Amino acid sequence: MWSLVSTENNQVKRLLANRVYTFGRKDVDFIIANDSSVSRKHGTIKVIDEESSNEPCLLVSDSSKFGTFYSKNETGNEQHLVFNKITGKVRLKHGDCLRIGVLKSIFKIKHKPLLIVTSSMSSVLQEKLRDKVSKLGGKLTTSWQTGVTHLAMQSILLNVKVTQALACACPIVSEKYFSKLLKSVETNEAELPSTNDFLPDISEQGLDKRECSFQVNVERKNIFRDKTVVFLSH
Repeated sequence: MWSLVSTENNQVKRLLANRVYTFGRKDVDFIIANDSSVSRKHGTIKVIDEESSNEPCLLVSDSSKFGTFYSKNETGNEQHLVFNKITGKVRLKHGDCLRIGVLKSIFKIKHKPLLIVTSSMSSVLQEKLRDKVSKLGGKLTTSWQTGVTHLAMQSILLNVKVTQALACACPIVSEKYFSKLLKSVETNEAELPSTNDFLPDISEQGLDKRECSFQVNVERKNIFRDKTVVFLSH
């Protein structure tokens, strides 16, 4: 999931995948106020997600009077950014910076990967979830892999994926979480929904719901730290 973060006040503008956003001073998707160097319709931004590109990026174009500028920020030093003027279109990645106009409308580009693994979910619900996740610029998978950010389930049944999610401090959520997340991005809400509010019902028989927790607990990552596991053979 992509976002632009203002370096002046930390305000966030989140972006949906494969949609063209216009930015400028008036009658655009992303309004930049109090900057006389920003044109009414200054330029466009489009998210190129992982499904349509080998590497996700933002495609930025300029159609303004005073220009749009970018910095690759390869050194990681935000105090000494070197900006280049965009001519035509340019692809920007996580960590790059975008300056709109010639004053102080500077935004840092951030990308938070979204990789959801599903378990115990009907094919119909999976397709609905896939559509929502795709709009957010994420991917859906049915097998656990490096980089998984969420485990989506209709209800919680103990299995290998649940064990992996607990051990990796990966949130377990229902499909409704992504419906709310998508709506929050579409309406540009300041706060995103909490995964804690979308824990699926526990349907595993024999578990005392009062005695167990499937919420994220980062301490679980260290359960086996400095421990030696011995496997006996015949």
